[in-house]
Amino acid sequence: MIYALIYVTVALATFAFGIIAIFLYYRFYKKYTAQVTKAFLELNQRNMICIDDYYFFKQLGAPGFGYCVSILAKVLKCERYQIAKNRWVEPEAGRLLISLYDFSWIKKFYQLIWFIGFLLMILVLLVIFKR
Repeated sequence: MIYALIYVTVALATFAFGIIAIFLYYRFYKKYTAQVTKAFLELNQRNMICIDDYYFFKQLGAPGFGYCVSILAKVLKCERYQIAKNRWVEPEAGRLLISLYDFSWIKKFYQLIWFIGFLLMILVLLVIFKR
């Protein structure tokens, strides 16, 4: 009886936190998608990246937003980054973006992604330990 009560409580809490996490992800998407798009367009206009490097993921909407942010995070490290088989993004691209935009929100976005991953692990454990 106690096990079932704990199981249901954990399941409901995971579901509730999952809804909140999805809402927060969508909020990040709506708030920062224009900034991410402008950053990629700026890099494209200066021939630092090709439009094919991000356009497919931009067209995916909210699911592709996370991938575009991960590309930006790698560029913002100001290290040479291989974006395709024979194409590299040079450190100047990261310095340019840092001078033009405020990307301090990316750290919080990654924390949200880790939290979503944690919730998924809890769901997997709930499935494994289901009676």
